Amino acid sequence: MRTKTEQLKELLFDWGFREDVCEKSPSLSQNYVHFFIEEDGVVICKYIPPHNIRRTEWSANIKDEDFGIRFYSTVFFSRIEFHYHNFAIMRYLLQLKFADGGIDSLEIVFSLTSCKGKKIKEQSMIYNLDKKYFLKQITSIVTNHD
Repeated sequence: MRTKTEQLKELLFDWGFREDVCEKSPSLSQNYVHFFIEEDGVVICKYIPPHNIRRTEWSANIKDEDFGIRFYSTVFFSRIEFHYHNFAIMRYLLQLKFADGGIDSLEIVFSLTSCKGKKIKEQSMIYNLDKKYFLKQITSIVTNHD
């Protein structure tokens, strides 16, 4: 039987992440987002952009109540195609005071954003498309016993 750590890694592979073995501690990465999954169930995420959005980092245990939504938010962010318009939108959203620059807080950002422009609505709609399916997968992993 696979461990929760192995299942999380497999889930990330399914969502387009790849193993980054160049790092001294291997991570799973995609578009400047790096996940480090430890055997004790702690997940560390680092966003290290080459542009002017500040670096962010968060960590959580997979047993934490908000782990699933933070994890999905981060995976969603990592899958955004960074052409000019999307980049400008995400930069704006991450600079809102309630986002605090955290790529793991897009759930809050999309629900509280008062500016509901066409591009923001579009990103919000895309965000919500896979959310239920992804959270169901996370719940399944978290509730399985090793």
